[in-house]
Amino acid sequence: MIKKIKKYRINIRPSYAFREAKKRVPAEAHLSEEELEKKVDEAINKSLDKIVPSSLYVSYSKPETPEPLEPLWQGASKQAITLSVIISTIGIGIEQNLEQARLNNDLVWESLLQAVARESLEQCNNFVLRLIEEECKEDNCELSASAPISQELLKLTLAQLDSGKADIIMNEDGVIFPQFTSAFCCFWMSHAKKHAKVS
Repeated sequence: MIKKIKKYRINIRPSYAFREAKKRVPAEAHLSEEELEKKVDEAINKSLDKIVPSSLYVSYSKPETPEPLEPLWQGASKQAITLSVIISTIGIGIEQNLEQARLNNDLVWESLLQAVARESLEQCNNFVLRLIEEECKEDNCELSASAPISQELLKLTLAQLDSGKADIIMNEDGVIFPQFTSAFCCFWMSHAKKHAKVS
């Protein structure tokens, strides 16, 4: 059964957003680390009401896996007994702020918002992985590392999970909306050594 969770709480980590911002903020801005930290905090605070997490996920044993998703099992460990497929987004709110920053030609603010958005999406992913990991433990399994869904399987995956229920769509050019959306999968491993990345 496909599970939908919406408007759940995520904790945006300022230190991670700061690292992402350091990669993106133009060097010409000549911001000290202290100045950048303050701007990251400002960007987080001004984005909180714009970020609306929403996720869909489903888990299948190998025999139960719908035909369109069977290729996801290719290369899976022999220890894999269940496949989980996840789609997450932070919604379109922050995209409106990004567009305004672009219109204002404010590259610094745009970079800061990009950093906050990416960190927020990662926290959405981690939130869902924690839920799946709890389910996995109940079956005495461990969760593998997650992997992104390939572009070739993306459209089929969105259709299979009925992504429109989370307001996630793909246009004719293969572009997903909202912009900050991820689709990935992981496996429930019997006596596996690797764990899912959660934080």
